[in-house]
Amino acid sequence: MVLPWFMNISKSHAESERIKKLIHNNFSKDIVFTVHPDECHHTWCQHCKKSECHERKAEFVDAIPWHTENLTKESDIETKIE
Repeated sequence: MVLPWFMNISKSHAESERIKKLIHNNFSKDIVFTVHPDECHHTWCQHCKKSECHERKAEFVDAIPWHTENLTKESDIETKIE
């Protein structure tokens, strides 16, 4: 999960817990997963919908389509964005 670079640890933890709860409420409780927050990188600006960011280096172009295949494979999304 990529979060704004300025989000503090407490808010980052709260977002992680919110995502975990959402997954557990919508899927089997037998799922084992980890939510790992990462800070954003300038290379992702073109895919970021957060309009009020003082660090933005590129205009929004398109969102990355999230689906089971790219959420569960072990490759790093950063390689697709660069």
